[in-house]
Amino acid sequence: MEATGLGTNNLIRIKTNKDHSMDMEDLRCQMERVAQGGGIPVYIVATTGTTDAIAIDDVKGVRETAETIAEKYDLKVPHIHADSALGGFFAFFNEYDVSENPLQFSDGILRMLKEIKAKFQHLSLLQTRCALIFKSLAKHLTHPVYS
Repeated sequence: MEATGLGTNNLIRIKTNKDHSMDMEDLRCQMERVAQGGGIPVYIVATTGTTDAIAIDDVKGVRETAETIAEKYDLKVPHIHADSALGGFFAFFNEYDVSENPLQFSDGILRMLKEIKAKFQHLSLLQTRCALIFKSLAKHLTHPVYS
């Protein structure tokens, strides 16, 4: 939080669901409380995969909640930062059967998982692994869908 320059004294914690994802109703309530008190919600951190709880927030729901509150109080939509520990997150897909696709990922996600999986099979040095993961991800993150 300090890296944003906002200060931890301005941090508002949001309740989580049993799966450790953000509670959308509590997010709405906390944003309402801030706006009603004359404050301006400016930054929301969502989680798209952690190494500890494997939490994945409903980023679309976060965005919709932020837009609703912003419109209601005539504010700008807060910046939404979707954070992830991607290296650790993708480790859970080492044994994932991309041909069966039991989790029904989209074609784009499957392609990315296949690329990362193929690179992991031939690498032994952690630094090389990280460099290739980030290089592979960079291609997808600059895709118009993510811009």
